[in-house]
Amino acid sequence: LLKSKKKSSKESTRIYKSKIAIVGGGIAGLTAASELLNAGLKDFILIESSDDIGGRVRSDYIDGYILDRGFQVFIESYPEAIKSFSYESLDLAKFLPGAIVRYNKKYYKVSDPFRRPEDLIDSIDTPIGSFIDKLKVGIYSILIRFESLDSIFNSNDKSTEQYLLDDLGLSQSMIDSFFKPFYQGIFLSPLKLQSSKMFRFVFKMFTEGYASIPMKGMGEIPKQMASNLPKGSLFLNTKIESIEDDGKRLKGSAINKKTNSIEYIDFICDKVILALDPIGYQKLLNGYLANQTTLSTDEKANISSIPEGRSSICLYYGMTGLPPVKEPILLLNGENNIDNGFTTTINNICFPSQLSPLYSPVGKSLASVTVVGSLDKNENDIEKDVRNQLIEWFGDNVTDWIYLKQYRIPYAQPSQLPPYSLNSKPSKIFDNIYSCGDHRSSATLNGAIDSGRKAALNVLSELNKDESSVVIS
Repeated sequence: LLKSKKKSSKESTRIYKSKIAIVGGGIAGLTAASELLNAGLKDFILIESSDDIGGRVRSDYIDGYILDRGFQVFIESYPEAIKSFSYESLDLAKFLPGAIVRYNKKYYKVSDPFRRPEDLIDSIDTPIGSFIDKLKVGIYSILIRFESLDSIFNSNDKSTEQYLLDDLGLSQSMIDSFFKPFYQGIFLSPLKLQSSKMFRFVFKMFTEGYASIPMKGMGEIPKQMASNLPKGSLFLNTKIESIEDDGKRLKGSAINKKTNSIEYIDFICDKVILALDPIGYQKLLNGYLANQTTLSTDEKANISSIPEGRSSICLYYGMTGLPPVKEPILLLNGENNIDNGFTTTINNICFPSQLSPLYSPVGKSLASVTVVGSLDKNENDIEKDVRNQLIEWFGDNVTDWIYLKQYRIPYAQPSQLPPYSLNSKPSKIFDNIYSCGDHRSSATLNGAIDSGRKAALNVLSELNKDESSVVIS
């Protein structure tokens, strides 16, 4: 246990000074740091409350397995990702386009005939939608490539389910058996509560590039971003408790691993960028707003508001030998419908070790199973329920699978209820306080990067104004 005690007036506080403090070492915070470095500014600190950078994009290493913290994919065509990463260094392993759908206890492949023409006959000859449905989707996947992102972002919004029905003219059967499980797994939401603009954006990204994972796990993404951080600029296991002095002082505490105790730290800076997860952002900002007497209650609530969160559960299993599905492809439950509430029904499965052998020890394989919602049940009940379903899917061999870990993520991503804006919210909150994250842009990796970049550029612009206004006598 940590040796924690109430701070006395005689206890010393370590003080660190920098021009800019970034609070939060997730993708948005790391992007802000990279942008500052690109501008030649090294006088910043990056403060992360956990034991490593990455935020929600992290990987754990257990018994020779790589476990991403929740099922995640890297969409290679995201514009911000293309600008930000070395794909060669990430060593990306690609999923096959499309998915295998389990429907009426049978398995059917639904693929992209333009990138996988060899799967054309198999895709047509399935009960997953009619031939006309598949033709409409094929035509749409061509047309969407010619639609600009600005056109999508600034268009009228409706629910994704209504868009699929009204605008694309798809049958309810096609929507229920393919689009719902596929995009429920991405958005963690019923399609009737999901923005059609977000659907169109992500669908366009899938038509223009592959979904993939780094060979060494999703945690390689933040590692690449942090590789050029100046020595001494990163503070891990350090929690900011309050913002003071108009944003120019951050009071926090850090874990001293040598003494196993908590130490107190003040960070003094000119500007602060809040790159926290939405819950942490709201909590920290509410503490600051409580002392802002010139703002009304409604104004304070508007400043600290965050979208409703979408939750997910991801379970990992290890097994000896090859998995039941050998292809590097996503498996969907074509009969999972969360329109009437979340359940413990499997939504999607993949075997990451079929993309990258590094995800499992030699001679073994890894299964990743996603359930959308249902955080009210305890871990053991969910694991038992999911394993019973896996036995139905793959047979009694599943009883020999080793249960590795369960990730229960209450705020896996912000909700995207229509009408939804994919354009970033202003990053400047107060004169010296800025904010970024996927809750302030589109709820994607692309949005987190975009938001972090814009916050850093905004700060740099303000610093330049401040310096140019100084009069030398």
